[in-house]
Amino acid sequence: MSEYECTIDILDAIDWQRANAPAFVALAKKKQEWYEQNHCRFWNDWSKDVFSLDTANEFGLSVWSRILDVPLFGEDLPSDLPITLTIEQKRIMLKLKAFICSMSSSTYEINRKLKEIFGGVKLIALDNANMSYYYYIFDDEIADFIQTLVKYNLLPAPNSVLVSVIINPGTTPFGFLGAPNAL
Repeated sequence: MSEYECTIDILDAIDWQRANAPAFVALAKKKQEWYEQNHCRFWNDWSKDVFSLDTANEFGLSVWSRILDVPLFGEDLPSDLPITLTIEQKRIMLKLKAFICSMSSSTYEINRKLKEIFGGVKLIALDNANMSYYYYIFDDEIADFIQTLVKYNLLPAPNSVLVSVIINPGTTPFGFLGAPNAL
C-alpha cells in the first residue's frame, strides 16, 4: 500500500485578479497554515494511526477489529484466552485475518505472508496433498501465541479437513536454513 500524505495548496487557487491584493493573500496564507496544522495533520495521523495495520495504534486496531470481526477489545474479548495479547500480537492477528480474506490459498503465498508477518522463518505451512495441512513452528517463544491463532482460526490454510500444529520439529527446516531465499 502506498503511503498517504495530505497536501493542500490554497495559495495556488488564487486567481490573477486577487494575487495583488495583500489583505486577501495574507488571509489565504493564514488559512493555508491552519489547513496544514489541523486538517492535513489530522488526515496524516489518521492514515498512520488507524488506516495502516502496520502502524495503527490501539484505537486503530480496535477499528480494524470491528471491521474484520476479530474480537480483541473490550466486552468482545473472550475471557478464556490462554495469554494476554500485546499490541503487536493483536496487529499480527488482524494482518492474518486481512490476508485470509484476500488470499488465493497457495502454499507459496501462505508461507511468503507468514514470513513477512512473523519476520523470518518462525512458522511454515506444509500441504500434505491429502486434504491435511501441517504448521511447523520453529520458535518456541511463539508457541502459545500460535495456539491463540488456532483458537481464533487465524492461521491461513488452503481447503483442508485437518490442520495440525507441530512445535519445534528440529533445528533446521528441511535443511534450507542457510540457503538464499529459502523458507
